[in-house]
Amino acid sequence: MYMHVNSDVVVIAGNYRNLPMTVANKYQRHQYAQTHNGLMTSRMKILGKGNGVEVNGTKYVLGDTIVVGMCHSFGQPLFGKITEFEVDEDDVVFTCVQYDCDFNSHYHAFEIHHLTAMEIRVSHSNLLYNMPASVLRSDFSGDFICVRYGLS
Repeated sequence: MYMHVNSDVVVIAGNYRNLPMTVANKYQRHQYAQTHNGLMTSRMKILGKGNGVEVNGTKYVLGDTIVVGMCHSFGQPLFGKITEFEVDEDDVVFTCVQYDCDFNSHYHAFEIHHLTAMEIRVSHSNLLYNMPASVLRSDFSGDFICVRYGLS
């Protein structure tokens, strides 16, 4: 099934070399069309049992990791784990617990040391990058944060 769908995308797009880029571009064009062409009836909606919110087609659930800011002294992003969110008519405000992490050049990802006690509140309109990041767990080398580039 998965290979069949991928081969259809390759044939339709005419891109036989870089399938992830083709899918990412298609996804980003779809997100733009939904947001700016009036195809989306509501900008925000609550998901399921209130454990998540969808903003402009991007889903955020409790426990997701997002980029909450930049560390000016080291020039690397600050990550936070969503613990709660508040929705008003114009924006969503996330309450996050900050990760203590460093960039690992061997794995090309941010290695998580631990969660700090610092809580950060950030609105969706002030996010530096609006896609949730992936947290990869490993028994051998620890936990890592990888920023996604348009694929979900």
